[in-house]
Amino acid sequence: MIWLPLYLLFYALVALFWARLAAQANRDHETYFSAGHQLAPWVSALVMAGASISGWVVLGGAEVFAKQGFGLPGYIQAGIALALPGVFFFKRFWLIAQRLRLSSQAEVFRNYYQSEFLVAVSATVAVIFAVGFAGMQLGALSRLLSDLTGGQVSVAVAATVLSSILFGYVVIGGMRAVGYLGAVQTVLLAAVTIGFAGFALITLGGFAALNDGLRALASDPAKS
Repeated sequence: MIWLPLYLLFYALVALFWARLAAQANRDHETYFSAGHQLAPWVSALVMAGASISGWVVLGGAEVFAKQGFGLPGYIQAGIALALPGVFFFKRFWLIAQRLRLSSQAEVFRNYYQSEFLVAVSATVAVIFAVGFAGMQLGALSRLLSDLTGGQVSVAVAATVLSSILFGYVVIGGMRAVGYLGAVQTVLLAAVTIGFAGFALITLGGFAALNDGLRALASDPAKS
């Protein structure tokens, strides 16, 4: 299992490299917290896409399939439906942010609506969600690392190592490092997902064998 610690070391070095580049590009507290509003739109799109699928679809999807059957597509459709109202009702909010070159909800509340109360509420909700979401991702990844080592590395140790890497590059590079690393990790996540899907399909013997297995599972779930 020598490849796993080597991979973690490589990941830590990559994270620190991008954090160093981000720290050099940051000039003051504004660029540290908002990257100076200079992150490209495609970077933001990759980060949001990766955050959307990594914690739930990839890390939690297989477990949901195993425990609850094939109800996960319904949850995914519900998530899409919940996001659609924002496309229609928050268009004006987005246009205001674009016109004023603001990149966060709190900045819009402060500069356009002149409300520190809304800024505090928005920041509090964002922190609560971010802590919970990051905890879910770290917990899933820590259990995965523990399983890959056959229990030789405990979940607590794995969580400590991953949390240290995350904390390190966020503190060093700020929002710019989060954007850079998020884009890189999204591309890697997509590649790994496609690779694992292809490997599983080849191992099963192709689509015909997969469909036969799914039919057998649907006809007699208890037997499987």
